[in-house]
Amino acid sequence: MAEDKLAQIRAITRELVKEDTTEWEVNFAKLRGIADALMGGGEKIRGGNIVMAKKLCSYYMRHAGFTYGEIARTIGVTNHATAIHHFNDCSDFLGDTFGNRDYKLAHKKAQELGIAV
Repeated sequence: MAEDKLAQIRAITRELVKEDTTEWEVNFAKLRGIADALMGGGEKIRGGNIVMAKKLCSYYMRHAGFTYGEIARTIGVTNHATAIHHFNDCSDFLGDTFGNRDYKLAHKKAQELGIAV
């Protein structure tokens, strides 16, 4: 009996989360998965994985026309300055001058998933 009630609660919660989740929150979760796959993830959360996902998400959202404040709320930082910093870093990492192999590979994977611009 208790298991049935718990199953109902899970189903209701699942529907609520689906309604409240934005497209970019889902994309951010996908970017975290990409970063984990490239940099080693799983049970242990490593800071570099999360930062890579935040920088890529900032980059893609800004190119999609979002404000830095909207980006900051999506990636879970306290103010727009961090979003600006992440956008600028990612622009450098994906460029030719300061190109970063991991970021370029993550960008390619994001394009395959339809996240990247």
